[in-house]
Amino acid sequence: PKSGSTWLENMLSSFEGFEQILIPDATFDELKEGNGHKYDLPPDIFERFRNALVLTKMHVPGSPHNADVLQKAAIPYVVLIRDLRDIAISHFHYVQNTPWHDDYRALENQTVQYGVRHFAENHLREFVDWIESWAANRSQTQSVMIRYEDMLNDAEATLAKVLQLYELPADPEMIRKLVAAHSMTAMKRNHRISKGTNRDFFRKGVAGDWKQQFDDESRDLFKQIAGKTLIKFGYEESLNW
Repeated sequence: PKSGSTWLENMLSSFEGFEQILIPDATFDELKEGNGHKYDLPPDIFERFRNALVLTKMHVPGSPHNADVLQKAAIPYVVLIRDLRDIAISHFHYVQNTPWHDDYRALENQTVQYGVRHFAENHLREFVDWIESWAANRSQTQSVMIRYEDMLNDAEATLAKVLQLYELPADPEMIRKLVAAHSMTAMKRNHRISKGTNRDFFRKGVAGDWKQQFDDESRDLFKQIAGKTLIKFGYEESLNW
């Protein structure tokens, strides 16, 4: 969640014939649990979409079971990750605009720093496990793992990598136009029009926003819980940040 999956989903679903589909039981489980981090894919889940062009986005964990279901169904997939510190900031602002979120009452009138600590104490370990599980269990030939920051730095090259996985046309000019049509500014505008609201589901979308928001306690919490993971996935070289 909050790792650019909607951005990528919008670009991919622009290809003719593809439809964005939410898998109902996965969605219901996510609403019941507050997230989809524990959902096990039914072994026959992709039989529902045989002979269809479908793009689906889920928050399911990278458990051996889920990786095996994808492997046996020969489904190509993208795993998106983001700097966990920026996710904490994004989570806070998203919750404050989402009254039905489980964390809304806890964060409604709180500061960003409080929200970051709340995220670290209640959600961070689960997010670490999510990233580590996909890194450990995903198919190296059937999937790609992408950092949101790489999409920001070079969206065209990143999208080309994804299109190659899905065996979709990857003409450079077409990719350039696709990225331009789905820029952060365009997504903000289209979301407001479609939802009839001035609230930003797509807020800043920048990398490194956490640097202006974290206090010493937040830094210490993240180092303790996610420090090794931040180093492993190239977000830091050491714990000296």
